[in-house]
Amino acid sequence: QPLQTDLWWKDIDFNKKLNEQINMEINHTVKIKSINTMKKIDEKLSTRYQGFISNLEQQLEVGFLTELEILKRKKKRIREINIIPFLEIFDAKEYVNLMLKEVQRHCYASEFHSSPFVTLCVSLGRHLYQKYLCHIRHKYGYIDKLRLLYDDYTKHIITNQRFTINERQKWNELTKEKFAYMDRSDRRWTFTQVLQIGEFLYDIMLKYMKIRVPLLTKKDPSIKASNNSVLYIVYRSQGKFTEKQVKVHPTVLHFFSHIPETVLDFSCIELPCLVPPLPWLSSTMGGYLLTQTDFVRSPITAAGQQDAHIRSTPIEKIGGLLDSINVLNSCAWKINGDVLDLLMDIFQHGGNRQLSVPVAVENAKLPEILPIEDGLSIDERKRREIILAQTKKMKAEIFSLWCYELYRLSIANHFRNEIFWFPHNLDFRGRVYPIPPHFNHLGSDIARSIILFAEGKPLGPNGLRQLKIHLVNLTDLKKKASIDERAKYADEIMDDILDSADRPLNGRQWWTKSEEPWQTLACCMEIARAIRSSDHTKYVSHFPIHQVFFNKLFD
Repeated sequence: QPLQTDLWWKDIDFNKKLNEQINMEINHTVKIKSINTMKKIDEKLSTRYQGFISNLEQQLEVGFLTELEILKRKKKRIREINIIPFLEIFDAKEYVNLMLKEVQRHCYASEFHSSPFVTLCVSLGRHLYQKYLCHIRHKYGYIDKLRLLYDDYTKHIITNQRFTINERQKWNELTKEKFAYMDRSDRRWTFTQVLQIGEFLYDIMLKYMKIRVPLLTKKDPSIKASNNSVLYIVYRSQGKFTEKQVKVHPTVLHFFSHIPETVLDFSCIELPCLVPPLPWLSSTMGGYLLTQTDFVRSPITAAGQQDAHIRSTPIEKIGGLLDSINVLNSCAWKINGDVLDLLMDIFQHGGNRQLSVPVAVENAKLPEILPIEDGLSIDERKRREIILAQTKKMKAEIFSLWCYELYRLSIANHFRNEIFWFPHNLDFRGRVYPIPPHFNHLGSDIARSIILFAEGKPLGPNGLRQLKIHLVNLTDLKKKASIDERAKYADEIMDDILDSADRPLNGRQWWTKSEEPWQTLACCMEIARAIRSSDHTKYVSHFPIHQVFFNKLFD
């Protein structure tokens, strides 16, 4: 059993963290403060925003109750799948809040973006299904059994006991010892049911949500209320197929572009866990504590067949696979605050393409469009249309990259002072990925640079050399050099390494020339701390080092 020198967990109240994780999954959504501080909201616009949201809420409540009553009357005459019981699980307010959050998510999208209708309906239906599962498990005592087991299980994970008894074995031992058997084989909603529930809710949004209040203009009593829908349907042609998609009214998008998104809403399965994830015990039980997580991510078209095949496979055949993923689930992580602060500073000041930090649309240098004038030749008009199309495409791409980075950095900032874990699952090809999509350790250069292991290890006599080799590997400058030559090269450029660590934005900026600049900067900072410690062999490092192992017989 390896000696554990870094007791990183001694000051953490895991019972408190368990309660936070359970509450997060019961609510299903988490509000995270946005790091976007480029715009300050105007008080008048804020008042109009509140009025708009309040008006939408009223419209949705009326629409939901009306359509539900119509559906009940229609059901008496027509034989079809009955979704009425699914629409009466919660109060009408819960369904209205669900639809309202969905609308707000659309309103902050790009003006060039529209989403497939079926995909949106399935996503909304699944959101309701997850909410239902948490409600049922809370009602029937599942959470009480979870609390009974989790204290002992967490102690097993955070110490080196997990190297002697794996996670699945320990969980089964605790379950038998405390007689806390937990059945998560709930009756699953079928794909058709999920789709029809989502369609019902989206039809309400499309039919009842109207722009009834002034947005960017003052209210004029002489002007009648608008009948423009907040959401509307468009049809996009993709080759031989035409797809039904949902788009937001341009007036609403323009209004929301003036309202900075100070708080971001994330689903609980888009975020790391505050406690070790539930070990994978079968293809239906594992991952998040309450929320149902798919063991295998399957395409929608093949989901049913593949899921049925996996469920019918005996545990004995996939036990090794489950245990392998549980090892990854049990790895604790934390945030590299120094690198995150630099990234946030650059992002909040408009971004920097040279440093791979996405720029905001308003700071992007886009091609100039020829003004519309009489007398333009046919060639000039064609050129203008081409530039216009290219500019629209570039704007959409820039906005998409900027939003993705906003989500990642906001989540990282939210977990800045936390220890967290990433639940993992498989894709349909058998590859393992973390479940949270925006922020994880398999992301881009930026994502990897801001994540450290929670448990540190002394570097020992060879650790500093490994850090130097890793640094040179990140730069991609010595591809054909031997390992010893790479270590020697790191010693030769030590002045640049230390300058990068001390003055990353005001110095010689050697790190910016690297193939992976942000990981290189993080490594420079780690080397500087190790060198300046009283004894680098005893310096406790949390830094992840990439090493490739392969079998030459199969290379």
